[in-house]
Amino acid sequence: MLISFSLTLTAPWKHVRAHEVLHVPSEHRSLTQRLEWTKSTVKDSQFPNGYWIGYSIERYMYEDSHIGWRGRDSRDLPTLNELLLGKGWAGPDVARERDILAAVQRALKPDSTDKIQRQKVQKEVAILFRYPAPHANITDFDKVHMSTLDCYVDLKALPLVWLGTVKDTESIPFLDELYESSQWEQCKRALMAAVALHETKNRVIPCLQRYVTQESNTDLRCQATFWLAQQDHRDAFDILKNVAQDDASSEVRKKAVFWIGQKARTTDLIQCLEKVAYKDPVRDVRKEAVFALSQAPDGRGAEALKRIAGTAKDATTRKEAVFWLGNKTTSDDLVQFLETVVQKDTAQEVQERALHALAQAPQNKGAPALINIAKSHPDKTIRKKAVFWVGQKATSEQSIRCLETVAQKDAVREVRKQAVFALSRAPDGRGVEALARIARAGSDVATRKEAVFWLGQKASKKAASSLKNIVFDTEHTELQKKAVFAISQWPKDQSVPPLAEIAKTHPNPEVRKYAIFWLGETGDPRAADALAEIVQGLRGP
Repeated sequence: MLISFSLTLTAPWKHVRAHEVLHVPSEHRSLTQRLEWTKSTVKDSQFPNGYWIGYSIERYMYEDSHIGWRGRDSRDLPTLNELLLGKGWAGPDVARERDILAAVQRALKPDSTDKIQRQKVQKEVAILFRYPAPHANITDFDKVHMSTLDCYVDLKALPLVWLGTVKDTESIPFLDELYESSQWEQCKRALMAAVALHETKNRVIPCLQRYVTQESNTDLRCQATFWLAQQDHRDAFDILKNVAQDDASSEVRKKAVFWIGQKARTTDLIQCLEKVAYKDPVRDVRKEAVFALSQAPDGRGAEALKRIAGTAKDATTRKEAVFWLGNKTTSDDLVQFLETVVQKDTAQEVQERALHALAQAPQNKGAPALINIAKSHPDKTIRKKAVFWVGQKATSEQSIRCLETVAQKDAVREVRKQAVFALSRAPDGRGVEALARIARAGSDVATRKEAVFWLGQKASKKAASSLKNIVFDTEHTELQKKAVFAISQWPKDQSVPPLAEIAKTHPNPEVRKYAIFWLGETGDPRAADALAEIVQGLRGP
């Protein structure tokens, strides 16, 4: 269908000025006839700087939707419709190709909002080709621009040859042939979008299928997967399923998987994504399939994600599935499933991801599972991680009791240490009393020291009372000294009185000596008085 010719002007177009529109006579009805007429009419160049050729197609769009540029800074420009009617001028460069392609995407995308109130109407969408030289063949355009007639246009003050309205049956083959003959990736991208914009799906989809399966440029093939998905048609998704599972390029498979996930409302699409997540040889593609399942509308991919999280051979894939399940953890059965993963999965990275998911569950739904894991999991690393997350959510008495139990009874010192730290981080000082009990009567000295240290970081009446009791009531000298040191780190107003009391009255000379040292370090006048009193007492009357 492509006609090779050079566009130069003579006869009726001899005195054409820049940015005027030249209309092909209406008696030339088919696109082929219009191009033939143009070829036979154009001879002597009057377009030294180039020109545009354009035509329009018809498609149904929402009444308030547009393709093209409608920004405020372009209000001084004419709309395309005004140019076609002989009004306006072409001024500054304001149109941007990325804006046009984004508008095409919006026009093709089903809109779920206000479907009852918003009505679709038939609109004309122009497809414009810019030719940079006066003697250009029809295939020598350097830019493709799409616009509804009600949008502003920037034609760079170049004339426009207007072919009129063209039916899909002619436009799609014409654009397809231009695509096959073009050597420029940028132009091919725009031509692909122009093909995808047509409403005749049974003509559009075979073209897009050929682009995705036969095109040598991987980036263009990836773009074709996007346009196939935008068709929102059963045949297009069948093609995408085959591409996602069997294409030789991992990048193309990955893109196909992503776009399937955006539209995965049917069982067969979910099954396709699940199959890719299990079997694709490339980790990134499997990861993309898991993500796509997480994005499936209305949570349709949740059950597939659970199966993958529980049975996929690759630990990284299971980990990804657990992560995205964690972002949807709202039901009790999903919380139970995540706990099962922690208890039974053989990979620590998967278990830790499930712990994190439980910790992020809304309304603290994962807390009971975390408590159970912290107390009973056979792996000390997992118990320690669970203790950490219990501490982050320790707003209930059950959580505080769990941490105290672990601090007192866990067989591993580092887990007990983590539990003490978690108690110290409990909000609103909820862990102070438990820390005090551990400091006074913990199962081992090291854990008691940890509790004393973190009590010292709590400048509260409860903490002060607890530390003072530890100094006087325990019999372990190192623990008593640890408590003295903790008291010494408080502000002077709080630390001097108890330090003075300990320095004067404690029965253990080593502890008194330690308290005297820290009392002197305060530099407080009250400390000096206390030290003088101690010295006087040592000298006697």
